[in-house]
Amino acid sequence: MKYIFFIILILVATTSCRVTHVYIVRHAEKGTEPKNNPTLTEQGFTRANNLATLLQSKKIKTIYVTKTTRTQQTVEPLSKLIDVPIQFYNPDSVSKIFSLIKLNRKNTIIVGHSNTIIPMLDVIGAKHSIKIVADDAYDNLFDVSLGIKKATLKELKY
Repeated sequence: MKYIFFIILILVATTSCRVTHVYIVRHAEKGTEPKNNPTLTEQGFTRANNLATLLQSKKIKTIYVTKTTRTQQTVEPLSKLIDVPIQFYNPDSVSKIFSLIKLNRKNTIIVGHSNTIIPMLDVIGAKHSIKIVADDAYDNLFDVSLGIKKATLKELKY
């Protein structure tokens, strides 16, 4: 009986101490057509494939995108590669998404927009040096590590 107790204790300790990664990116380079919901450019599709290659081994279990074509196309190669379905989110519900991520403790990627990335980092409590995502900046990759008490951030380029 005491061996079972120790096994349970070890399982609880190892799962509760595990760091969860949330990868936050802006959609890749977008075109101009259709005007209200443009698709990715050729360069954007290349970036999307590069993102998939970069993140394929990161044990991502959840993918969130807005309902725009460009965010979906940015993460489609990764979704297919790791066989994880794409889920939609409303930028106004980011707090709820982060609560779910903290509860479920699953590595996640969130694809947003130039005006939503910094607010996401603020909601999750990650200290960042970038204060604005420029309209022509598509190469930022934010790796947020969620520990027990705090969020730490690596600001990367891809």
